[in-house]
Amino acid sequence: MELLAKKQKHKKNRFSLFKQKLDKKCLVSPLPSDDNELHHYLNNLYSCEIKGFKEELSHVEKQLASNKLDLKEKIKKFI
Repeated sequence: MELLAKKQKHKKNRFSLFKQKLDKKCLVSPLPSDDNELHHYLNNLYSCEIKGFKEELSHVEKQLASNKLDLKEKIKKFI
């Protein structure tokens, strides 16, 4: 049970670190004081965050594919 709790905490910490990096990257300009500029600001902010999540997802997919290949090779050696 402790191992599961540690793994969940590690995953949460990894996501928090990723989100911090993404915020640092995407929140570069100050919040506009003009309501007319707010739409443009939010559009840029959300576009940046979506792009960051897509890049991270692609990275995770590549890691999973690599792990799957490694596992297949280990199974072949075992058989």
